[in-house]
Amino acid sequence: MLSGPRPSPPTEDELAALVGHRMPGGRAIAEPYLDWLVRDATGAQQRAPGDDAVHPAVAFGLAQGGVGLELEDVFALFGASSQDGPLLGEWSLRLHRPLRVGAEYAVSARVERTRRRRGRSGVFDLVTPLIELAPDGGAVEIEVRPTYVFPRRGLEPADGPSDGPSDGPDDSSGGTEQAGSPGVTEPAGEPLPELSLQVRPEPMKVMAAILRDPNMIHLDPAETARLGMGDRVVNQGPLNLGYVHSMLAAYAGGAGRIRSTTFRFHGPVHAGDRVVAGGVVTGPADAGGVGCAVWLDVEGGRRAVSGTAVIDPCVGPGSVRV
Repeated sequence: MLSGPRPSPPTEDELAALVGHRMPGGRAIAEPYLDWLVRDATGAQQRAPGDDAVHPAVAFGLAQGGVGLELEDVFALFGASSQDGPLLGEWSLRLHRPLRVGAEYAVSARVERTRRRRGRSGVFDLVTPLIELAPDGGAVEIEVRPTYVFPRRGLEPADGPSDGPSDGPDDSSGGTEQAGSPGVTEPAGEPLPELSLQVRPEPMKVMAAILRDPNMIHLDPAETARLGMGDRVVNQGPLNLGYVHSMLAAYAGGAGRIRSTTFRFHGPVHAGDRVVAGGVVTGPADAGGVGCAVWLDVEGGRRAVSGTAVIDPCVGPGSVRV
């Protein structure tokens, strides 16, 4: 981990110059215990005998742990630290082949996109790395794209021109949405069986260890209060996405039948919230897959995550509540 003075935000030119920057990379193994922990934390069924498919959310941990830098060092690369309260704006996952227990990958990572956004709530930098996982000597099997949102509290919106209408990290995610509200049109299609569960702080601690995530908003409510994010700890983005993956796996007939997912974050999920992962089948997708619109709602009406998914054709079991 880097030591020394707190990093300073880059200029827009310096931020743009980071596109193409390569991180050291490394190796990652889909260990059985990681799969068990992620399934336990996200309300998924544990693997049945003979099933070697790993929960897709494990890919987030493998990608983040394999770039060759601690997460704090990734933040520092972009002139930020965990004390700034960085967030996730988007996250996409493409599985050319399913994750399998014990599979070992070479991990490579480069900065694919950077943006500076200005709006009523301040200045934010959005940074998207492309993280690729491939077996030795083989083609890329997994692509992970997280978009980090770095609040720039030391910069004023008037410091430069806006690149369009924006209002902070919600704009990187398509804006704040209210589930079922008149402003949100739910797509038509066959409903997916819902997964509903209570968000607890204990799985956040497990996920913080898996991701090696130093951000204290997931562990200490005093930190969330300091950053003006409420008086309860904030759930990790990969956990929120994990609930949706668990819902999809239950419908599709197994974790190995999920081909790709793309998500946008609209607002935080806190310890104590009850969330519902749901969606609808929207129709055929490329290569014979089935397209779905998916989301995660906080009971009470707020949409926390929305996105799309492609799964293998299937008919799955009914709804799950834990």
